[in-house]
Amino acid sequence: MPHYYFHLHNHVGARDEEGQDLPDLAAAREEAIRGARDLMAEGMKQGEVELDDWIEVQDGSGAQVLAVRFRDVVSFGPE
Repeated sequence: MPHYYFHLHNHVGARDEEGQDLPDLAAAREEAIRGARDLMAEGMKQGEVELDDWIEVQDGSGAQVLAVRFRDVVSFGPE
Protein backbone atom coordinates (compact mmCIF):
# COMPACT_ATOMS: atom_id res chain seq x y z
CA MET A 1 0.00 0.00 0.00
CA PRO A 2 1.46 3.44 -0.91
CA HIS A 3 2.65 5.76 1.84
CA TYR A 4 1.82 9.49 1.75
CA TYR A 5 2.91 12.53 3.75
CA PHE A 6 0.74 15.61 4.30
CA HIS A 7 2.73 18.82 4.84
CA LEU A 8 0.85 21.95 5.91
CA HIS A 9 1.91 25.24 4.34
CA ASN A 10 0.61 28.19 6.35
CA HIS A 11 1.99 30.91 8.63
CA VAL A 12 3.29 28.22 10.99
CA GLY A 13 3.93 25.24 8.70
CA ALA A 14 4.00 21.65 9.80
CA ARG A 15 5.77 18.70 8.23
CA ASP A 16 4.17 15.29 8.49
CA GLU A 17 7.00 13.05 9.67
CA GLU A 18 4.90 9.89 10.01
CA GLY A 19 2.61 9.88 7.00
CA GLN A 20 0.08 7.16 6.41
CA ASP A 21 -0.63 4.21 4.19
CA LEU A 22 -3.54 4.74 1.81
CA PRO A 23 -4.82 2.65 -1.10
CA ASP A 24 -4.12 5.22 -3.85
CA LEU A 25 -3.71 8.87 -4.79
CA ALA A 26 -7.48 9.43 -4.81
CA ALA A 27 -7.63 8.37 -1.15
CA ALA A 28 -4.68 10.66 -0.37
CA ARG A 29 -6.51 13.54 -2.05
CA GLU A 30 -9.63 12.87 0.06
CA GLU A 31 -7.48 12.78 3.20
CA ALA A 32 -5.88 16.13 2.29
CA ILE A 33 -9.30 17.67 1.62
CA ARG A 34 -10.63 16.37 4.94
CA GLY A 35 -7.57 17.78 6.73
CA ALA A 36 -7.90 21.18 5.06
CA ARG A 37 -11.57 21.40 5.99
CA ASP A 38 -10.86 20.37 9.58
CA LEU A 39 -8.17 23.05 9.88
CA MET A 40 -10.47 25.68 8.41
CA ALA A 41 -13.23 24.68 10.84
CA GLU A 42 -10.82 25.20 13.73
CA GLY A 43 -9.82 28.56 12.26
CA MET A 44 -13.46 29.60 12.04
CA LYS A 45 -13.80 29.02 15.77
CA GLN A 46 -10.99 31.56 16.23
CA GLY A 47 -12.56 33.93 13.73
CA GLU A 48 -9.89 33.57 11.06
CA VAL A 49 -9.53 31.43 7.96
CA GLU A 50 -6.66 31.78 5.52
CA LEU A 51 -7.72 30.55 2.10
CA ASP A 52 -4.16 30.72 0.74
CA ASP A 53 -2.98 27.92 3.03
CA TRP A 54 -2.42 24.55 1.39
CA ILE A 55 -1.47 20.94 2.02
CA GLU A 56 1.31 19.35 0.01
CA VAL A 57 1.02 15.60 -0.46
CA GLN A 58 4.24 13.67 -1.02
CA ASP A 59 4.61 10.02 -1.87
CA GLY A 60 6.95 7.64 -0.08
CA SER A 61 9.91 8.75 -2.22
CA GLY A 62 9.39 12.40 -1.22
CA ALA A 63 8.00 13.54 -4.57
CA GLN A 64 5.11 16.00 -4.48
CA VAL A 65 2.12 14.27 -6.01
CA LEU A 66 -0.63 16.69 -5.08
CA ALA A 67 -1.30 20.17 -3.67
CA VAL A 68 -4.64 20.97 -2.06
CA ARG A 69 -5.35 24.66 -1.56
CA PHE A 70 -7.85 25.52 1.15
CA ARG A 71 -9.75 27.83 -1.21
CA ASP A 72 -10.41 24.89 -3.53
CA VAL A 73 -12.18 22.69 -0.97
CA VAL A 74 -15.00 25.01 0.11
CA SER A 75 -17.69 27.06 -1.52
CA PHE A 76 -19.43 30.12 -0.16
CA GLY A 77 -22.80 29.87 -1.85
CA PRO A 78 -24.24 31.94 -4.66
CA GLU A 79 -22.75 35.34 -5.34
